[in-house]
Amino acid sequence: MPRVRALSVLSTAARAGVRLGAAGLVVLLAGNALQSAVAEGDTRTLTMHHVHTGEDITITYKRDGHYIPSALKKLDWFLRDWRKEKATIMDPRLFDLLWDVYRESGAAKPIEIICGYRSPGTNAMLRRRTNGVAKYSQHILGRAIDFFIPGVPLAKLRALGLHLEWGGVGYYPRSGSPFVHMDVGQVRHWPAIARSSLKKIFPHGRTVHIPSDGKPLRGYAAALAAVERRGNAPNQRSLDAARAAGVITEGQVREAELIAAQPGTARTVLASLTGSGNTEAYSADSMMSPASRQAPHAPQAPMQLASLRAPATAATKPAHHDHPVPLPPGRPRTVVTAHAKR
Repeated sequence: MPRVRALSVLSTAARAGVRLGAAGLVVLLAGNALQSAVAEGDTRTLTMHHVHTGEDITITYKRDGHYIPSALKKLDWFLRDWRKEKATIMDPRLFDLLWDVYRESGAAKPIEIICGYRSPGTNAMLRRRTNGVAKYSQHILGRAIDFFIPGVPLAKLRALGLHLEWGGVGYYPRSGSPFVHMDVGQVRHWPAIARSSLKKIFPHGRTVHIPSDGKPLRGYAAALAAVERRGNAPNQRSLDAARAAGVITEGQVREAELIAAQPGTARTVLASLTGSGNTEAYSADSMMSPASRQAPHAPQAPMQLASLRAPATAATKPAHHDHPVPLPPGRPRTVVTAHAKR
């Protein structure tokens, strides 16, 4: 197992309080999905504002290529289901995804978060109110984030997400507060993009995203190989379209389907080690509980935390902060996410 991938698994397992012996860590993964994201010596910091809770956070969640368990737990709480005051263990690849998008966007203002974790109860409630919420949303699994960045066109954020091909990309320019959805599930996008527009985003044609005409671009096979090396796969619609067009073989389809079905993510690796997934939420009462998710030898790197404030009804005390993050002007007061199809 590549060293950085093993570190990712150890960090995730440590957050759940798993103590692993040398003989106990035998995990089969579908490739090195984080190779480009957790390079040795890599230190990463995120600055975000949550439009529903009003909380702000600036936090270093990775230092020298290692996830910082205590920082990840704070991010879990920051991205909690604010309606239920419950959190879950978020897939840490989401933070790398956000970090990459922010870096490439040239943004100067904090990331505005609309939705992170969504509990099954909240998801069911939203499904009753609208037809645009998926029954098995990636938000329930802690693998999706809805966000926007002031000053960065939404179409640019979508293009950056599509280029990364880490998972799903949803585009909601007509929402009450326009946003993009990104997750670390299978590679796909919605709504469908016209062929001419997709070719502008991928001028060399190397992508597994399928345009609205249902025909893959010419570099599909090369893009599929790259996605598989990261331990992921496109969704079935993409594979079926590529098979029908004859750009990949039946064997390549089966290989991609196998990768998609295997537990190749930190979330499912954690489930295999502990007997449970990261869909088990914890509440405000347990958010700051003892280090049940702290690694025995976790890095004690410093982190910057700016105003991680829980609502007055929460059972936790407000965290101390070093300095506030400046908020972008004209922050929306009302956010409509009812039509999010994710």
